[in-house]
Amino acid sequence: MRTIEWMFPSNFVRLIDQRKLPNQLEYLVIHNAVEMGAAIQAMAIRGAPALGVAGAFGLALEAQELTAHQSSDLRNQLHRAGERLQSSRPTAVNLVWGVKRLLAIVDDGTISRM
Repeated sequence: MRTIEWMFPSNFVRLIDQRKLPNQLEYLVIHNAVEMGAAIQAMAIRGAPALGVAGAFGLALEAQELTAHQSSDLRNQLHRAGERLQSSRPTAVNLVWGVKRLLAIVDDGTISRM
């Protein structure tokens, strides 16, 4: 059982709603960075490693959404999304690490379009 996972081929994130544990096993389906930020802020996902993954997945979802709309300002929009994700739980070191790690790839030019 995975706490958080990318679901192919539909390209969404599924995570265990940890607020429901241990009495219920319920999943949340996340489609974009806004939903991911809300899940993080609401404490639906907890634990340092899971928060790092959630931050990176949130940005990947955002990039997927932006490229679908053919955004010409992908890098700046991803940075704004990263700031919003980080502010959803500003003391979560691994969340900040996950977001910054993915933004470094964007800034290096490794990806300009996904």
